[in-house]
Amino acid sequence: MKPPLVHPYVLAGGNSSRMGRDKALLPYNGKTLLEVVHGRLASLFGAATVVGPPERYASLNLPIIPDLHPGCGPLSGIEAALTHCETEWALVVACDMPTLRNEMLIEIARMAGSEQIAKIVMPQSPDGRAEPLCAAYHRSILPIIRKSLKKHVYKVTDAIRDIPQNTPKSPIFSDFSNLNTPADWEAFRG
Repeated sequence: MKPPLVHPYVLAGGNSSRMGRDKALLPYNGKTLLEVVHGRLASLFGAATVVGPPERYASLNLPIIPDLHPGCGPLSGIEAALTHCETEWALVVACDMPTLRNEMLIEIARMAGSEQIAKIVMPQSPDGRAEPLCAAYHRSILPIIRKSLKKHVYKVTDAIRDIPQNTPKSPIFSDFSNLNTPADWEAFRG
């Protein structure tokens, strides 16, 4: 049997400052948002790993690894995923994206598995909006991510600017909605 080319990671290390409380622990259909997103990825790919503070999410009994540079944003989570990753690609998804469609996630993984040149598969919605927190990253870019963190470049799009990327546009990538504020949360629940 051929080993998998992609392992999914759920980023859950943020401060949720705009939400005012930990987004990962918001209740949804009898679970937390983190459990919902992790469960979807694990069911699609056979396994998934959370990146975040283990002590914060220990009660959820999910596989979890810590950020290597806590407080440095999602780029630190991507670094942790690529450091941990034993597959060629890490599929990185934020914990506040419970509406992602299965076919979108599968297509990102498929594209990563067939990619020969690009080291990032970061789809764009039909309106041209790319989402770096629903993307696949090749483990070979880990030194670039580490260099950016060392230089205090924490914005993901700035850190990956010069890395070859596949940024396809398709109606399949129509919704990268994430829940950042109480209003987002209320609209989602309503």
